[in-house]
Amino acid sequence: MKLRSARAGVVALTMLATGLVSCGNVITADVRGDTAFSLNERGDLLVHLDTCDYSAVKINIVAGREHLQGSEVNPTLGTVVTDQPQQGRFTVNMITPESPWRVEQPLEPRESPDLLIISSTITDRSVAGKDEAIPQVSATMSEIAALAPGEVLINEWVGGEELIRNVAIAEADFSASCQ
Repeated sequence: MKLRSARAGVVALTMLATGLVSCGNVITADVRGDTAFSLNERGDLLVHLDTCDYSAVKINIVAGREHLQGSEVNPTLGTVVTDQPQQGRFTVNMITPESPWRVEQPLEPRESPDLLIISSTITDRSVAGKDEAIPQVSATMSEIAALAPGEVLINEWVGGEELIRNVAIAEADFSASCQ
């Protein structure tokens, strides 16, 4: 079920990424991989990534759009970076990352655990001819805190007005369809 949903989501995201945006610019991003959230036993935010053949160099956590107007940019709440691009499946602690990751901007909590946070992974753009994109994941800290031990939270594409929904899965089942 998850694999089928993930493939449908990647296809849908790719279709969105290659369509016209409201400003009239064509976006040609090739979307691959997957992202999930969880918390460790200390309550630190963990970002789980499967980058497929892309290499991650930066992970931003940004605020949702709850208090923003029009084209205001989502504020960055925290950033980790690496000088050694990371590929494949791995987990990064956004509070106390392990080497080769380091904190560039300490993670600030939202004013309420019921406000949205979004992960945004930046790649090194090393896959020739590709405008690389790894899917984001969004959730509230309340939703992430409600996970059972060993679970991660993913966004599943459902279409319609809802577009995505948050789904808890076993961390062992977290992986991307890297086609």
